[in-house]
This record gives sequence, structure tokens and C-alpha cells, in this order.
Amino acid sequence: MRFPTISDVATKLRRINKQDSGDEEGIDVRLQVHTDGTWTVNWGLSDYDQDHRGFWGSSIVPGDNRRFDSKDIARDLIEQAREQKATGGDEDEGVEVESSGMRERAGGHRMRSRRQPSLPGFPDIPEKLEIQIPDMPMWEQIDGDMDPGAYGGTIAKSDGDAIELLKIQPVREYVGDKEAADVGHPFWTREAYFTLEDLDPNDKDVKSALDSIGMEHDQLEELTPTQRALTIASALLDYGKADEGPAGWSDDIIHDKVKWHSGKVAGAEYIADEDEAYAQDVLLGDFEVDYEKYGPDEKEPTSGLKVAVSNGNVEIVEWTDIVDATGEDQPEGEEVTRQSADVALSELLDPKGKHRGTYSGDNKTVSIVELAKMDSDEEREEAVVAAAIAYLGYYGGTEEFVDQIGD
Repeated sequence: MRFPTISDVATKLRRINKQDSGDEEGIDVRLQVHTDGTWTVNWGLSDYDQDHRGFWGSSIVPGDNRRFDSKDIARDLIEQAREQKATGGDEDEGVEVESSGMRERAGGHRMRSRRQPSLPGFPDIPEKLEIQIPDMPMWEQIDGDMDPGAYGGTIAKSDGDAIELLKIQPVREYVGDKEAADVGHPFWTREAYFTLEDLDPNDKDVKSALDSIGMEHDQLEELTPTQRALTIASALLDYGKADEGPAGWSDDIIHDKVKWHSGKVAGAEYIADEDEAYAQDVLLGDFEVDYEKYGPDEKEPTSGLKVAVSNGNVEIVEWTDIVDATGEDQPEGEEVTRQSADVALSELLDPKGKHRGTYSGDNKTVSIVELAKMDSDEEREEAVVAAAIAYLGYYGGTEEFVDQIGD
């Protein structure tokens, strides 16, 4: 009997997680696996489940597209279903196992299997099952999500004799936004290095690793020798046969070009969107600016500037006394102009923005990530105000006449 892979179940969980949770507890999810290998992930109230056959696992996802460790929950669901099968349950007993799991979750804890892997799908594998490490000089993504920056992925390279792996672990995916703020950077990694003898299908750790991802013997037989090597290596890494790798921002963990699942070949920039999301949502989530300056005489100003930042949005307002600026009389009611614009903080600090650097005080290399890395709010405010002056000067804004500076 085949069980689904962790990756496939995790993909389903991420889709379900986009639904409205309706409450703070999240969304109930239930993995149902039939003896013919077909499976589904049910969600919501279990009262609506019409088919109670099969082997089950139950858990919860946060919902509302909040961050969670989809692979960890997927692994737990599969382990629960495999445990029911291994302990002698039959297809018709699934409803009772499911209900038991839900009662456990309702108490505030997610049910986890405590069994040691019995490895029913992996008897001693004949030596004729060939394993071949590929010649793969460029890093390639071999496992994980199409969006590895947000949801993680594993990359590998090899020379025919050994294989090197790096597992990308987005901090928010593993601990959520609140705890991620204490980490201070968006990525962790795990790394591993295996030779051919480490990938022996008869090895106890290899069997356990393959069992943990739902890979049974007949499935392994269907793969090519090089596919077996990559599958076993990735499973061993996920199973814990790995060391702590580099951590930090995208360019701290990716130093070379990688062929990603999408087919695109790119370096750290491929996952840099998570740098920006982490910087804005986590490190700058509470960042605010309330800057106002009038002059040159504060008591009788002839110009003014206001820059306000809140919830990732920037409000820019500039006042100008036209009579003072041009030396020419103006019609009554048209002496003072007010020009205003609103822009997202990420757009304001986009290094590729056409406005960047058009004002001498604006350092166009300061991105939202660099802003987050700054040591003080005073330094951040100075950078934002300079970029705001450049933005309004280049793009302009909504203009209207007002009675006086500051209106």
C-alpha cells in the first residue's frame, strides 16, 4: 500500500490554509488514505465527512493564510495514518481513529505518533537495486515548493562520487511572524554531504528516512538509479542526518546560480522576495515615521514638508508659498500650494525606482531590507524622508491651493 508523500500533502495543506479560519483555533484537517493508495485531505467539521473508510490522521492549520510548518504537519498526518495501518487497523476503522485524533486536538494539543518506524514497506532490498550519484555540477532544486523563499526547498549538487545538499528553511514558515522577529533574519538552513555508501537502501537509517516520507520499496524500484540517489539523500537530510548550515538573508545562504523547480536559473535574488517580506512584515511591522519641518522661519514659514509612515504606507506632503518662491504676485487664494502623494514603503525604497537618487540626499542603494538592518529609527527616518523628497520631486502628486503652510 502506498502512502502520499510529505510534499504532496503539504501542498494540499497550504491551499487549505488560505481559507478563512472563522476563529482563532484554525482549521481542522484530516488525511484519509485508502488501501488502493488514493487519498484526500478533508477540512472543516468532521461531521460532514461522508466516507469514513481508510486510515486517518488529524491535525490543524492556522488558516487566513497565516504561516505554519506545512511539512511538519504533513509528516505527522502521514505517520498517524501509517501507525493505524501498522497496528492492525482496517479500512472500516478509520472513523474511530479520526474521532480520537480530533478529541486529542480539541484539548489544545496536536496528536503525534510515538511509535518507532516498523518499516513494513521496506524488507531487505536486493543488492541489484542500483544507486548512482549523478554528475550535477550546478546546484539544482530537488525538493520543496515552487516558492522556496516563502515555503522552503532543498538544493543539491554532485560530482558522481558525492552529493552535497542545502535545505532552505524560511524562518516564518517554521515559527511564525512573532517568534521570527527575535531571530533577526529570514532564513535558516540545514546542510548534508553523502557518499555512495551512505545511500545504501539496506541501511537502517535509509529505510527509516524513506519510510518517513512515505516512499515504499516498489516506488523506489520505479525510479532511475540517479533519482534513487537524490530521493534517498533528500530523505536522509529531512530525517535529521544533517548539520546546521548558514543562516541570514538570501545572499548569506545562496552564493551560486541554482536551477530552480520553475526551470529558471538564478542566484540569491530568486528567494529575495522573502527578504523584503520579512523586513517589512516582521522587522518593520511597527515602524512609524511622523516627520514635519517648516521653514526657513518656523513662525512664518514659506515652505513645509511632512512625511508619515504607518502600516507600510508613506504619506508625503509638501507646501510651497508661490509668492515667496517666484517673487511674483498671485491671485487671491492661489498663493500657497499643497502637493501630496501616497506610496507603499517597499515601492518608495525600490532601488530600481526611477526616482531613486534624483535628490542628492537619497542613497538609492537603501532598500527596504537595508532599512530594516539599520541600527536606529533616526537613521531609518532620515533615509525614508530623503527617498520621499526624491519621489515627490520626480513623480509629483495631487496639487491644490490652501490658505497657509501646514493646511
